Amino acid sequence: MAIKGLAALALLSAIHGHQPASPDQPPNLTTWICTSSGGCVAQDTSIVLEWESRVIHETDSPTPCLSTNVINSTICPDPVTCAQNCVVEAANYTHSGVSTAGDTLTLQQYVHENGQPQPASPRVFLLGPDFQYLE
Repeated sequence: MAIKGLAALALLSAIHGHQPASPDQPPNLTTWICTSSGGCVAQDTSIVLEWESRVIHETDSPTPCLSTNVINSTICPDPVTCAQNCVVEAANYTHSGVSTAGDTLTLQQYVHENGQPQPASPRVFLLGPDFQYLE
């Protein structure tokens, strides 16, 4: 367990400085904040996929910088070099089984790819109007 924690910590520090290959477009979702004194008020939020749903690859190459939670030490010998050598692709929410419509969030456990069901198992987080995580 400690080894996985160290690997995750190393990975997070390694991908921290990466530039996105393309801008992420998190799906919008209307949520409601309700209090006993003020009733319910709509709030514009969005959903973001966890980082493991994103492809991290070498700049100008499909070579992965990360494979099964193991950093490619040739491309990423240290965090600074890794940030220079790798880009993070925008999340593909549909491919990951995530869709929104108004105040409805749908998380699919399987998506169809080339006519075959593929596991999706999305894990999402809620972002406020300022794009900060909501608790």
